[in-house]
Amino acid sequence: MKLSKVIYAVFWGMLFLNFLPHPLSAQIQPSITIDINSEEISPNSFIEVKVFGSSENEINAFDITLEYSPEIFSFERAYTQDSVASLWKSIPFEGKDGAVSLVGGSVKPWSGPRNEIATLIFKARQTGASSFTVKNSFFALADGQGTKSELLEQSRNVVVSRDAFFANTEIVSIPPRIADAFITNDPLNNNNPIVVLETSDAGSIKWLGVRSRSWFLWNDWQKTQLTAAIPNSAWATQLKVLGFDGKETVMTLYRWKTVSTKIFTILVLFIIMIMVKRFFKRKRVASLPHLGLWLIFFIPITLLFFAPSVGASTLSVSPTSGSFSVGSTFDVQIFLDTEEQNINTLDVHLKFPPNALQVVSPTAGQSIVGVWTSPPTFDNKKGEIILQGGIPGGINANRGLVSTITFRARQVGNFTLKFSDDTRVLLNDGKGTDALNQTQGAVFQFVLPPPAGPSVASETHPDQNLWFSNSNALLRWTNTLPVSGYSFVLNDIPVFTPDNVVDSNETFVSYKDLPSGTNYFHIKALGQNGSWGGVTNFAIKVDTEPPAKFSVEAKPAPRTTEKTIFIYFNTTDTHSGIDRYEYSVVPLSPKYSPKEASAYQTFFVESNSPEVASLDKGRYDIVVRAYDKAGNFLDSTERVSILTPFVFYIANKWTLAVGLILIIVLALAYRRIRKWFISLEHRHNKKELPENVKKQLEELRNYRSKYGALPVLLGILGGIFMFSNQIVAQTEKTTKLPPPLITTVSRNISNEDIFYIGGKTENANVDVDIYLQNLGSAETRSFLVTSDENGNWFYRHPTFVSSGEYLLWTQSSIGELSSPPSPQVKMDVGRTAIQFGSNRLSFETLYLIVSTLLLIALVILTTFIISTAKKGRQKHKIMMKEIAEAEESVRRGFAVLKRDIKAELTVIHKNKTNKNISQEEKQKEEQLMKDLERVEKYIGKEIWDVEKYA
Repeated sequence: MKLSKVIYAVFWGMLFLNFLPHPLSAQIQPSITIDINSEEISPNSFIEVKVFGSSENEINAFDITLEYSPEIFSFERAYTQDSVASLWKSIPFEGKDGAVSLVGGSVKPWSGPRNEIATLIFKARQTGASSFTVKNSFFALADGQGTKSELLEQSRNVVVSRDAFFANTEIVSIPPRIADAFITNDPLNNNNPIVVLETSDAGSIKWLGVRSRSWFLWNDWQKTQLTAAIPNSAWATQLKVLGFDGKETVMTLYRWKTVSTKIFTILVLFIIMIMVKRFFKRKRVASLPHLGLWLIFFIPITLLFFAPSVGASTLSVSPTSGSFSVGSTFDVQIFLDTEEQNINTLDVHLKFPPNALQVVSPTAGQSIVGVWTSPPTFDNKKGEIILQGGIPGGINANRGLVSTITFRARQVGNFTLKFSDDTRVLLNDGKGTDALNQTQGAVFQFVLPPPAGPSVASETHPDQNLWFSNSNALLRWTNTLPVSGYSFVLNDIPVFTPDNVVDSNETFVSYKDLPSGTNYFHIKALGQNGSWGGVTNFAIKVDTEPPAKFSVEAKPAPRTTEKTIFIYFNTTDTHSGIDRYEYSVVPLSPKYSPKEASAYQTFFVESNSPEVASLDKGRYDIVVRAYDKAGNFLDSTERVSILTPFVFYIANKWTLAVGLILIIVLALAYRRIRKWFISLEHRHNKKELPENVKKQLEELRNYRSKYGALPVLLGILGGIFMFSNQIVAQTEKTTKLPPPLITTVSRNISNEDIFYIGGKTENANVDVDIYLQNLGSAETRSFLVTSDENGNWFYRHPTFVSSGEYLLWTQSSIGELSSPPSPQVKMDVGRTAIQFGSNRLSFETLYLIVSTLLLIALVILTTFIISTAKKGRQKHKIMMKEIAEAEESVRRGFAVLKRDIKAELTVIHKNKTNKNISQEEKQKEEQLMKDLERVEKYIGKEIWDVEKYA
């Protein structure tokens, strides 16, 4: 057994003991500390919460709960690459009900001040105040007894305000850092098998699943932790690791002892089957030894899959964030961490936004690269820097400097610096193995220089760092000194000086229908002494367009038997960029399980691609909503059907088509076999012999009239056609209250799908009347729902609606106050189901019924064909025996005829010897010789082609 397996088994045993209650020694005072990077941030900003542990005594396990306000913050992810914990009990980390649980430990105990446990990233959802509090937590001492050390409550307060600084911390999307995975025995559970995943960064895992195969089929994916129990009968196990970058890693592990047992069982069953067949058929199976040998070698080879190798190097830039003024320059350094590997070649491709950044110089200068294969190059039009070089002899560095690059800030906003997929780091192994495992980019904020002129503010666009969907801007300004007028201009240049012409003496200006993008307002004041003052630059970010259209992809397929669905989605936004995604799973069946109900009750939940949904059997609409940073959004829907395996393979049009083709082929085959069988039966019933046999019998009768009585030839034929067969066939009021906004509606559905509609209201807790009018019958129905505290409302009809065209509109009300009707939305309900009064039968059910009937017909036809062919072969065998007997009788008759002819010839020859032969006897002799020659021909050949006749 591997050493790591032993360590893991011992550790989990110790961890179990550590969590048992033990008395706490009084002199031990471990503590926990919370650090945050900002105490006041703006909405949609990100905040880092670092959790540190300190202790004079050695610690090897912990259980920490961090509570927060879920209404104010949403938990995004955790970073654990620098954590003292080497094993985690609870991953992926999740923020549920306003709490994040950190449970783990380390094989090697740790102690000392400020040991990092985890870095947690939260996103501010709305304004308000929240505290991050550690409570009900403890450390487990590495004293062999698992002594618990209770931790005092720690708390840090954070205020979310629109006037605060916008902190945009990029959530780095890196693939999961997997070290190894193996199967071992659980020492705490009767040595049952468990699968263990080793990772150096548990926070990089978004979703972890396991499934196993006991015989031939995989079971469903199950969400799991780093350690997962597997069935004793499983011979193959798969781990699927899903990262925040959307990429997935699947590892297949085998229990070779169980594999050999399964193969041996299959071989034994196979040999028994062959021997049984040989016993009943009494046939030798010459290929059995070769087939058994082939199975012994082929099956293990086909099962041999190796887990993919994992790279080991990291490229990063420094600093990872910062704020700089437009027009200023700053340096960025690229560092390499080889992580105990020996590297000798670098091919670095660094991407930057060309509209916001400009490379001043890529300095090679001080660098770990010894030989540059080409000088560092950059392209300010494409936004790319290329660094290619080698390190003779290789290098093993923790923080090796590759290059220093000087940039100039050109535009206001938040922009990303990242490495492209073409970047490679090659090992010094003589093979050029790519060892790059992760890259870390940077996010910079560029702001306008400090105001040098009038102080500018905007009621419509108050924050220069945020995007707004309002294309009409109102600007106001003030000045501390008396002025004679102002000169101002609006353009797309970040830093600009207006001309020396007074445009207005007013202290405000408004603009309408501003184009989407960043607009800059520049103003300066003319003093009473006739001199112009400094310039103030004010950014107005406008985005009135929603994100680009996108599609939602459901894996493994929209129509599947898997209950775990992976939902992939991605889109772009031209101006402000994508802010977030939200998704919902809406069941389309009228009755749904508690799991389905919980999936739709919280209509839209913030998400990132890929999202994992665990669904029961049924039909669902997966709705994904993409928001840009100005609040514009766009929906995309994918329909998913979760089916049982039988329905999946049977209830579809392709199975129906193949079944019809097989029915036609088998029907034609049955028709031919039946025709052959009826022909045999007809000839048997009529006691009919072949035409050539009849001809020979007729000739025998003619010879009989010439040569006398023949032996009874046909006596044995009597009663030989005395049998018959019988086959039996068996044969789915308007006021100022604004109308509700419809954001989601099931526009194109069928009359076997549930209709739903959702949207937003400007005010919270507003009654929303939903009107549904059938254009065919002019019938109008109404339904009432109430929006929540965020203004979101959603209605799902409890039953199906009939097919046809409908109009939908809504109207909101608060007390006696009502809004005007909303714009009407057209909805088509197609006829994809057959309806009998209140009962309906879906086409999927029809497919299932028809396919099942076809399957039954195939079985019956196959049975008929086998039965008819078997009876035909029996009848054919009997007929061959009868015809052979008839042939033998005819041969004997011709033999008797030959004897009689020779007797006649003997008499003639005697008369010829006595010279008393007449002319008549000579003619008779010639005729007898001809007849004898013909008889000998009949005796010497087969008189009937049996197979042709049959």
